Amino acid sequence: MFIQKKSEICFLFLERVSEQLAPDYKSFVSAEMWLQLILERLRTRYYRSQDQLWFDFDLIIHCSKTYNGQEDELTQTAEAMVDKIRKELRMFINCNHETKSKAIARPFIIAKGKNTG
Repeated sequence: MFIQKKSEICFLFLERVSEQLAPDYKSFVSAEMWLQLILERLRTRYYRSQDQLWFDFDLIIHCSKTYNGQEDELTQTAEAMVDKIRKELRMFINCNHETKSKAIARPFIIAKGKNTG
């Protein structure tokens, strides 16, 4: 999976922003998101649609824009990271659809409310 293979890119967004790192973060960002939470949600089949997954990835960018600003290097890194992850996932999902008509990104545990096999 891209997140695990590209840890040097994803490292900054892997864990929840700590109070030690940014004591005032929660006063700016009300809905936090980080990659480990997305991975946990994938493992527990939290997502019922791809749109829910994309929303959480976009939330990482939104949080960075809110706290760091649109032009900040960290925000630009978040945008590039999410774009790469999205492309990788879409390629995997498309390949999976071609080989198994019933599967919807089964290794990523994106389900539409029913067991796909």
